Amino acid sequence: MSAIIKIAGAAVLLHAAWATVQYRNDSLSSTPILSPSPEILLEVFAGFLISLLGTVTSVPPLGIVRGNSHKKQNVNFVGPPPSYRSRDFDVFNHRLAPR
Repeated sequence: MSAIIKIAGAAVLLHAAWATVQYRNDSLSSTPILSPSPEILLEVFAGFLISLLGTVTSVPPLGIVRGNSHKKQNVNFVGPPPSYRSRDFDVFNHRLAPR
């Protein structure tokens, strides 16, 4: 379902691009116009919202994050690195110990 919504949003955006080109070609004969018409701007905004809706509906639900509050863990905090090491390449052990 979300793929159909995304394709519809892309189609609306492509139609807005085509309408912009046609609008510019029509306006070249009379006076040059720098900004697109309000109808085209509305169509671009609608296409963006439709594409955004399709993207948001395709995201799976968030998983549940459970802490290990029932276990007592021994956490060893590593002190600051020696002064000869750069702070750009500090290594932190953030993985749990194997069970």
